[in-house]
Amino acid sequence: MVSKATGHGTRPLVRQRLDAFLKEHGDKGQSSPDHIRFLTYTTRYNRDYWVSLDRLEKHYERAEVDAQRTGGGAAYDIKTKNLTRLVLRETEHAREIRMDGQTLQVKAGPEIRLDKNGSAWKVVKNVGESGLHKTHALQGPIDDAFLDPFLLVRPTGKPWNDEVNQQALRTMARFERLWGRFFRGHPFVKD
Repeated sequence: MVSKATGHGTRPLVRQRLDAFLKEHGDKGQSSPDHIRFLTYTTRYNRDYWVSLDRLEKHYERAEVDAQRTGGGAAYDIKTKNLTRLVLRETEHAREIRMDGQTLQVKAGPEIRLDKNGSAWKVVKNVGESGLHKTHALQGPIDDAFLDPFLLVRPTGKPWNDEVNQQALRTMARFERLWGRFFRGHPFVKD
């Protein structure tokens, strides 16, 4: 809809159509789709509606899920790539899950966790994890360090080794320049 020659306003007919469109779609609210196609390269961004890709076989490589639920949420047909853990929510009516050609009978509940061992998927209970592994919002020190606020501290005292100090200053200046170029902002720096 185009409202010509109105500056920042709209013509009455266009406003009426816009209001009708917003009312129709706003009253529906957000609905959870029965078919989800989702991909990620990291567990930082791993969730879409009722699907979470919680563990990847290889981090920073494409991981995908194509999930379709039918029968009011009783049956799920899911294809995955590069995953070792998938969590499904909104599974109060789930009875059967077909994962990568394998059929699993499941008990309905608010959430179902599926783990892959080799090429076989199995349903797992909410059990404590052992060992180190990347999870949502905890992928690794470099990934996590620059997503939250951080501070660069510029050395100002008399250095023990002037060459090392000059290299540290050059590295810091390069970091500031690259951060500004790629993230269009400047990091906080304190002397």
